[in-house]
Amino acid sequence: KRAQLYSYSREQFHPPANVSGVVDVADLEISVLLVDLLTLKHENNELRWTNDRLLREKKSYKSKVAVLELTNKYFQLNNVTNISSEDSSNELIQREKTLRLYVYRLYDLLQRTSEQVEERQIYYENLIYQIKIRKRNLID
Repeated sequence: KRAQLYSYSREQFHPPANVSGVVDVADLEISVLLVDLLTLKHENNELRWTNDRLLREKKSYKSKVAVLELTNKYFQLNNVTNISSEDSSNELIQREKTLRLYVYRLYDLLQRTSEQVEERQIYYENLIYQIKIRKRNLID
């Protein structure tokens, strides 16, 4: 997989040639590190897309389960007692509670995904910093 990604990314980056026209080993190592960085960015985009898709599916399944639970409670309530105005107000209260739970769950998911994005950003900043340090070490 790494070789395929390297051949895919090789066209995007051309290592700079020295004055003599010969490519230096340090330049090649920098180009390999940059190709690794491009590969990691590509993999990160794929993982983000998959994560978004899975979160959407999870949210839809949770909403389906909540609707089924609410329907089940409604039928249990109707089987135990007769329908009255108090029951309908209780049902509205239950629906409001369910909607509030949805809001809290969505807020929690938003917090988690934003934390994951921040962690990923810090990871990439550290990787770029390491590449810069290696470049300085190779140049010196």
